Amino acid sequence: MGTRIGVIIAAYNGAAFLPATLEGVLAQVHVDLECVVVDDGSRDETARVAAAFAARDRRVRVLTQANAGAPAAYNRGLRETNGAELVALLDQDDVWEPGALAALASRLSAEPAAVAAHGLARFIDAGGRPTAPPPFAADMLERWTVVAGRARRVPDAPLTTLSTLLIANCIATPGAALLRRDALTRAGGLDPERYIADWDLWLRLAAIGPFAFVGEPVIAYRVHDSGMSAREGPMRREADLVWRRAMARAAAEPAHAATVRAVWRFTEARLARRRLAWAREALAHGRVLDAARQLRHAAVSAVAKLAPARGLRGLTDGPVA
Repeated sequence: MGTRIGVIIAAYNGAAFLPATLEGVLAQVHVDLECVVVDDGSRDETARVAAAFAARDRRVRVLTQANAGAPAAYNRGLRETNGAELVALLDQDDVWEPGALAALASRLSAEPAAVAAHGLARFIDAGGRPTAPPPFAADMLERWTVVAGRARRVPDAPLTTLSTLLIANCIATPGAALLRRDALTRAGGLDPERYIADWDLWLRLAAIGPFAFVGEPVIAYRVHDSGMSAREGPMRREADLVWRRAMARAAAEPAHAATVRAVWRFTEARLARRRLAWAREALAHGRVLDAARQLRHAAVSAVAKLAPARGLRGLTDGPVA
């Protein structure tokens, strides 16, 4: 059966989707697993649904707690699966492909230096039907990394590095990754204060070592109105905070300083190009003031690209977790 895998599902009011998620866990082939469902103070039938699965399959256990958020629920599940060398954090509405854990575990076995392995996702709607990928899905395929001080597109690279994850979060959902517990312990687990706790964790893990990449879908990511990915405004603000803090941490490490400077230059140059495109679009629709504002922002980004040292000093303003 091989190495034991601990699966943690953080569940909150997830009764509608949890059965399909748990069926996907129990359908995993060629792996030895235990699954802990942490009911995070749900007000629906989540606990009852999970308990029904636990009654039929001894690999499933259910824990309940007062509502504390998904990161805290995942951390509790991690403590309860301390006999597992590999761990997976699975959202309550996503569904693994039957061979997902076996494929991820195989890649980890082939890459001893990797702290985790991750694969791609396909996308389904609330009813489980295939649906169009959301905009962020492009990050999974247009992976970048820093080579000799320059950012390069590496869609088929066997490893995902810190620079790749600083340029964009190419791991669509927590369940697309399988983690080594010892690396997760070194990284400090999930931060309960973070709204985008998975990307924050990936960045701390990638500062320790690379992720092995599986270039095929391992999970069906459910896109629906109640999902966290639907909350665009808060997600953007949190993403900026997570990125800035990760950049500041990496800039303080001599081994990562050159990478951070290259990521900074690439990010500002890309932002300048996007703002120029937005300015052209605004002009095409007669929105002159909007176009002028975007041109001004594009100029700021173009100047910032040429002065990474000054910009990186600004990243350390305020506390860095």
